[in-house]
Amino acid sequence: MRKISGLSLLLPFIICFIGCVPERHAYFLSPTNSNANPYAVIPMKTDSLRSANYISALYNIGSANDLGYDNVLAFQLRFHRSHNFGIFQAFYGANISLGSYVISDYFRTKYSDSPNVYGNYYPPYQYFDTVFRVTGRSSFFGNYGFTGGINMVIPFEKGEWRPLGIEMSVQNEFGNYLNFRKTLPDSAADIVFRKSFTATLGFYMDIIGKNRHGTEFGYKISYGFPLNSINNYYRNVGASIFPMCYLSNTFHLTKKRITAFMQVNVGTYAQSFQTGVSCRIGK
Repeated sequence: MRKISGLSLLLPFIICFIGCVPERHAYFLSPTNSNANPYAVIPMKTDSLRSANYISALYNIGSANDLGYDNVLAFQLRFHRSHNFGIFQAFYGANISLGSYVISDYFRTKYSDSPNVYGNYYPPYQYFDTVFRVTGRSSFFGNYGFTGGINMVIPFEKGEWRPLGIEMSVQNEFGNYLNFRKTLPDSAADIVFRKSFTATLGFYMDIIGKNRHGTEFGYKISYGFPLNSINNYYRNVGASIFPMCYLSNTFHLTKKRITAFMQVNVGTYAQSFQTGVSCRIGK
């Protein structure tokens, strides 16, 4: 009587498990897909500052593409000016970022629709040809642009509520990662954004409190989406990730002229964590 090994008994279950792993796709999008609107400091109305200037430095780290296979990191310097007028507050400024987009190895393959020779325990398809391979690499990228926003403000005892705000970002990208997307063959990915210009529009709410030591602490939540036309994206047959959007959660702390913040961004095939410091300059 032939003995059956433990591996033989487990093999059908292993193959069934492997067959349940989702097929990986390739979406090469802008590196600013979900992180184009970092926190912009606006003085509280109780600070009696009608306008103020800020310089900021921040670090961004995150993942992108399907299943988060690619990694993104960047440093950003920015300048912005803020205003308080009546029941409204506003800001506008400029920024420049330099970073690295780490592309993972990716194989785009064809499938056979006929059952394979191993029986019913195995998936009814098998790899039989490689159409294209994206070789893993680290690609430099940069972007420069402008951000701005306006919000309503409702002061309350020891704080203020900014119930509704609108923020917008316009960025222009440069670098190796942009060149990679522009030269990538159509058959190599599901969706590719080949343009350098991006624009986003978002809505936010911010609430700020102040303790007896004069330290301000707050929380901001924002939701937005890209303004680029769908026609700016190459789309393989049947591939769609639209409508695209992002959600940001920001915690910020201000002591005198210095504000520290951390921001978690989740968007369409992009997640990131930002942390930075802003300093008020001038009077």
